[in-house]
Amino acid sequence: MSRFFAGLQRSLKLKLKRAFFDGGANRQLQEQIDIHRLFLFTSLHAQKQLLGGRLPDGFTEGLIEQAKTLSFEQQRHFVHQQLQQQLVDIAGSIHESLLQAHDPRPAATAFEQAWQQMHPQLHSSSSSSSSGALLSQQQLRELVQQRLGYSLSVQPSKVAHQEAGMGLFLQGAALPGSLLALFPGLVYHKPVYRRMPGYPRIDVGNPYLTARYDHGIVDSLPWGRGWPAGSGVSAAAVAAAVAAPASKGLIGRMVAASDGPRKPIPETTWVHATTAEAAQLEMLEGRHPLALAHFANHPPAGAAPNAVIANFTFKVPAAAAAAAKPSSSSDQAAMQESKSQESSSSSSSSAAPWLRAYVPNIDYVEECSQQHLLKTEVSCVGLVAVAPLQSGSEVLFNYRLSPALLGRPAWYTPVDQNEENMRWA
Repeated sequence: MSRFFAGLQRSLKLKLKRAFFDGGANRQLQEQIDIHRLFLFTSLHAQKQLLGGRLPDGFTEGLIEQAKTLSFEQQRHFVHQQLQQQLVDIAGSIHESLLQAHDPRPAATAFEQAWQQMHPQLHSSSSSSSSGALLSQQQLRELVQQRLGYSLSVQPSKVAHQEAGMGLFLQGAALPGSLLALFPGLVYHKPVYRRMPGYPRIDVGNPYLTARYDHGIVDSLPWGRGWPAGSGVSAAAVAAAVAAPASKGLIGRMVAASDGPRKPIPETTWVHATTAEAAQLEMLEGRHPLALAHFANHPPAGAAPNAVIANFTFKVPAAAAAAAKPSSSSDQAAMQESKSQESSSSSSSSAAPWLRAYVPNIDYVEECSQQHLLKTEVSCVGLVAVAPLQSGSEVLFNYRLSPALLGRPAWYTPVDQNEENMRWA
């Protein structure tokens, strides 16, 4: 493994040097470097999964040479497909855990019913709903860990600073290249920035905003810690999880400062509904055990991140596609060629609409439904491991705060000043 990391550093430095002399030292260059890093780590993960944790001799050198032959678009496509497949696997683990526990799966069931209404002539890989008791979020987390090998918990951070607050911790073990966590919530793109609470000071009272390279912004504040659920969960635990970090008065001011009239905010079970649109998140599975990336902290001075941010898009695949697991870039290309020869509405493939319940994001739209979400891609942001993580490890990633930000927090120390400058160029 140490050989892989040494090779990775050489590859990244060479890519940076070449791009600089080509005149590409800017935001696009940093995105290329980030994708290159993710390509190497997701390839490593796929290979280890395929071979049961072993790497063949010469794998690192061969992978780096292969990366040189692939364009940025090819590497990005491979990364997106790998992360989509990992998310499909995660969703499958959650769904199977709920099924075996005879959980009613309210979110997944609603998506299955919506799909059947959209395509009454097609077969869906749905299963009958159960009248059993709802699992608590903690119970689901434990079951998913047994299937995936890891899960997450939110605990007091080990970062030695009084403002560190809560942190994100791994339970179990995760390989480098694993999709560890997801940033849940509503995703705003440039045309609808003015609909964000508090616009233009969207960060006031909201520490849970995450930026994508395509200028999308994920607002995780409404999601909080998700839905505790379960009959065994105390009222105090529910109140602690559902209480929004911002006061009602501040939320009111945030909404009042944004653009245009607002619809009344409906009652919600677990979402911190800062707006009526945010309340739509209740269509998704709030007990998702990995939708906690917004609790991960920035590493303290002298410490290296063990995770990196990854942007990708997700669209519900057919069940047959969801079952396939390409393990290399060549396999990925073959799958794409095969899929392009199929009709997108082929009645021979069973759909898996329940998958959408376990993707914890909605791209902002004023009117939303399960049917709308099944027809559209969703913008996702996750954390991918760049080091082997063991149980009890705190997940840390580089916040890369903008150099233009006035009054940076006292706890913030740049991990790589050059990366920050290029990211925000």
